[in-house]
Amino acid sequence: MSLDQIRRITQSIYNDCPERLEVIYRDVKDLYDGKWPEYEACEVGYHTFHHVQEVAIATAYMIAGWNKAENKPIPLELYLCGIAASLFHDAGYIKDKGDKEGRGGKFSFTHEGRSANMAREYLKRHNWPERSIEIVPEMIMLTDFKVYPAPSEIFTELERAVAQIVASADLLAQMADPNYIEHLNDLFEEMQEAYEFTGEEELKRRGIKRFSSVEDMKEKTLDFFEYTVVPRFKALGSMYHYINYLFPIPRNPYVESIIANLMLHDTEEQYKWKKIGELLEEMGLVSSDDIIKALRYQNSANGDSKSQKVDIDAPKYSLGLKNVTEIIDWMETHSGSACLGDILVRMGAMSPDQLREAIKEQLLPKNLIRFLTTEDFHNLLITSMMLGYVRNLPHLFSQVLTIVNQSLNCEASSILLADAPTETLVFVVSTGPKQDDLKGLSIPWDKGVAGWVFSNKKATVVNDVCYDKRFCDMVDKTTNFRSQSILGVPLYHNGNVIGVLEAVNKRNAVGVFNQRDIAFLSIIANQLSGCIDSISWLQEYNRFLEFQQIIEAD
Repeated sequence: MSLDQIRRITQSIYNDCPERLEVIYRDVKDLYDGKWPEYEACEVGYHTFHHVQEVAIATAYMIAGWNKAENKPIPLELYLCGIAASLFHDAGYIKDKGDKEGRGGKFSFTHEGRSANMAREYLKRHNWPERSIEIVPEMIMLTDFKVYPAPSEIFTELERAVAQIVASADLLAQMADPNYIEHLNDLFEEMQEAYEFTGEEELKRRGIKRFSSVEDMKEKTLDFFEYTVVPRFKALGSMYHYINYLFPIPRNPYVESIIANLMLHDTEEQYKWKKIGELLEEMGLVSSDDIIKALRYQNSANGDSKSQKVDIDAPKYSLGLKNVTEIIDWMETHSGSACLGDILVRMGAMSPDQLREAIKEQLLPKNLIRFLTTEDFHNLLITSMMLGYVRNLPHLFSQVLTIVNQSLNCEASSILLADAPTETLVFVVSTGPKQDDLKGLSIPWDKGVAGWVFSNKKATVVNDVCYDKRFCDMVDKTTNFRSQSILGVPLYHNGNVIGVLEAVNKRNAVGVFNQRDIAFLSIIANQLSGCIDSISWLQEYNRFLEFQQIIEAD
């Protein structure tokens, strides 16, 4: 499958796909499978052929973007050098024939040189051009993560660009892997072997810091990305930006996938639900202007220029679909055109199976579900099924909140949505003894616990409002109610925080909300956000159809 992807990308750039590309791909795969007489099969679990395939694909996409954006296109022969360097860059983890010591992780600190030599010998044996034989090993050496990335002086301007692209692709493919966190178990195993073979004294001499455990490695992932990967991206010329040019608006699914990994597995702040755009800007990967453009695109009904002209006061228009077949056809045609996962699959950056696993992780993050009980999963299934019947169930959100009250054993709960003109949070749905009094009541969106959740875009617990300065008694005084403990989580739509989901007054013996409560309410908020997003999307599309009907009538 990956060869097909590389072939398609190559064909799209050059209207040609040389046989040499297919030959080297299959030969390197044979190398990893142990079919070369000089080498064992690849035995490490992390730096596998799958990884080098992904690096080659990312390299191809970046070169495609370069050729679209720059006046000096990268010629086909140099492109082939980039693919060759990508495919060989981790071959140094493979052991020589007859080597029975370890699995190959022992080469972690020396594999770049071995990879370069293996590539050089292969290219000579297969009569590649002399210049290719000279520069491909140098491209591989630039992937050495242990040193500052300084391109070889032998490179021309375009050769240096391709070398920087290959080194950037190595980072992108690694960090954007949907299973990156899980694969750290394999990486730690490789590192352990390297520590043992290198020895403590040599590690100290070379300034190599040891990871004490897999969990240690996972916990340091965010810092590793922010303080090591991002500076390296920049030192390599921010070549990943060239992927942006492959889309109607500047965007980068690889970087977004990296941020998704960091969001889902941030162990330091596991209930922090930040916008991808904010994290991208904080990491210095995009500008605020880029984010604004992306949000405009995202909020314009999948970028359709006609939809931007829709009269927001236009009446709803029935879709007029006559039967189930038409409904399915309509959904297949119109849904998901701006979905990150769908774009990644079409790009060839991930398979449908990987997308499905990523969606499962998004809907039920492992860092949340580990706190849930069997009864919690039963209730989440019920709420999910109920939200699927949004058209037919009266007072649907009230019913979901009632289940929240029962599951969390709390006195009341509410959905508050932001009203931008007045900069307030409005109680739109509530349950509990004062639900009627709360309907339509508003508070400044920077006041109270709900205001703090909205402003900071993350969940919080206040288990005794008397001792938390964030609490504001404005609502209690208005409704003659007494809040004692509050749990709040943010609600999202199109990547923006649009409101807050609150649970009030835990009724257990100590009156304290716990981690399980945060996890349950966070997933409920995820369900509600998805439902609101779908309703909004259908509403906007209905309005577009009404507008289109008026235009056609004129």
